[in-house]
Amino acid sequence: LMDGTYMGFGISGRTTETWMIGADAVVADWPANADTPRVRDIFMDSRAQCSGVVGVCSDTNLGTTVGTNDAANVGGERERGLTMIEYTRPLARTNQGQTTRGFAIDQAIDVSPGVDTFVVWAMGPIAESTGNPLFHSIVARSGDESTSIQFGRPVTNNCQPLLSDAETLAPTVTPLPPFERPDVGDED
Repeated sequence: LMDGTYMGFGISGRTTETWMIGADAVVADWPANADTPRVRDIFMDSRAQCSGVVGVCSDTNLGTTVGTNDAANVGGERERGLTMIEYTRPLARTNQGQTTRGFAIDQAIDVSPGVDTFVVWAMGPIAESTGNPLFHSIVARSGDESTSIQFGRPVTNNCQPLLSDAETLAPTVTPLPPFERPDVGDED
């Protein structure tokens, strides 16, 4: 996670597919010069950046329906070019019954065995002035694919290490080729 970017993950706005509108998610970033990451509980009622109370906004900033930031136990570290952020959130709805524009602010996470829970995730730039997420540059959905997780499955750690002890991963940016100005004139 490079400076000025966020990563987001949450419960889909639909129970049968990955869907951004109505999603209950958490957005995490690591503000410049901060010792710890910032993690916020957000609600998505449209495909727009937060304009105060509409769009991808923090639960604590939804106009007349004010929710709570349910992301807790936030921690993280930056090491060898990798950013690791961890947090917890309740499985049950904490803003029970609170809705905005027809959507429940918080969604429960079903931990029943064998139940697929569709999720959303994205990465992108964060607005320096407000700290709000902007349009994503990497997203969960490609074509008609949806992403689901069975939160009720037996707990196993089957993740491969991202780096060996000898590796170092540094963010790289590939520069764009310079613009070549065409010659304009009347030379026959």
